[in-house]
Amino acid sequence: MRKFSVLLIASCITATISCKKEVSTEVSTNATQSQSLQAMSQDNATASNPGWGVWPHQSTTEKCINVANSLGVNYVRTAIIVSDFNGRDGKLEDYVSKGLKPVVNLTWNRHGDWPKDMNQYKNALQKVLDKYASKIEVAVIENEPTTELFHSGSIDDYITELENAVSVCKQYNVQVTDGAIHIANILLVKDGKINANKNTPKVKKLIDAYKNIDLDYVNVHTAGFGNSYPLNDFKDCADYLRNQTGHPVMSNEWHTESNSSSLMKDMVAGWKAGDYKIAICNDGKYPLYKDGKLTSVGQDYKSAIH
Repeated sequence: MRKFSVLLIASCITATISCKKEVSTEVSTNATQSQSLQAMSQDNATASNPGWGVWPHQSTTEKCINVANSLGVNYVRTAIIVSDFNGRDGKLEDYVSKGLKPVVNLTWNRHGDWPKDMNQYKNALQKVLDKYASKIEVAVIENEPTTELFHSGSIDDYITELENAVSVCKQYNVQVTDGAIHIANILLVKDGKINANKNTPKVKKLIDAYKNIDLDYVNVHTAGFGNSYPLNDFKDCADYLRNQTGHPVMSNEWHTESNSSSLMKDMVAGWKAGDYKIAICNDGKYPLYKDGKLTSVGQDYKSAIH
């Protein structure tokens, strides 16, 4: 995926918001100016399109492909269990054959464990990339390392694994990102609330480590609730991560926790405003596709991104 910068767009958004704060509603001419600035801000917030995608949860690969095609997205999330790799992944091959771009979680095993022997790990990872380096759009190393269900080791263990994984991926010219940290925790760290919960110290340590790891992206996850999601949360998170790490940002998993059309529109606008390079919606609790067609949530997603 070609990387490009939209710093000019981000600067326009920041300038617009700053100007809006200075507008006096007591003067009619300034009120008119405020309306103009709001319109400009909205245009800028929706000017940058990520590579949209879906994480399909369907019974067959054919149905998974139907989800992506029905939504009109290019990116699909899938996974390979590195320690179990037997030389072939049919789903990955089918995705590529249909012109889709797989964002692949490379996880060590299914139990939240991590590789203890880095030489063994790198050799196993090389076997996957020997076969599929040209077919993997982005390699995602593990999943949510701050979530105990997915990573039972320490954050230092994960950082060691990530460093080794990146070194292997770079040998094969495969783009690579981390397993994802959550927007809410990133914003707490940004505000100096390092000990706000059990995961924020881990998030701080990861962000600090990412400065010195040759990632192509920093990966974030989030969920939306109710009927809205603050646009600035997306932008503040992205700006902070770029400033701290020097890397672009993406998301290989986000979803809505309601079937609200306005919530879906807010989240799509947020990924655009924050200049996230990839944004993959999870076809999960509130499914995007069911019984052979898009649900209302799926239709809202498709409408918002096209």
